[in-house]
Amino acid sequence: MSHHCHALGCKAACPPRWLMCRACWAQVPRDMQDEVYRTVKLRGPCCDATWAPWWRAQANAIHHVAMLKAPSPK
Repeated sequence: MSHHCHALGCKAACPPRWLMCRACWAQVPRDMQDEVYRTVKLRGPCCDATWAPWWRAQANAIHHVAMLKAPSPK
């Protein structure tokens, strides 16, 4: 089973431990990247409330890249 980038519209293959391919990840500001890395370490062994900070951090990173590709109309 192959894993792909989680950036919306990107289907580039990447390792399962990566959230995005290199090209998309490079578009994420460093502070957002740091937050993803920080929160991944907080997750417990079971999918429970300890995962919530990581879900938010990765969703923010995905949203940021999506807005760069297709900004919302004003």
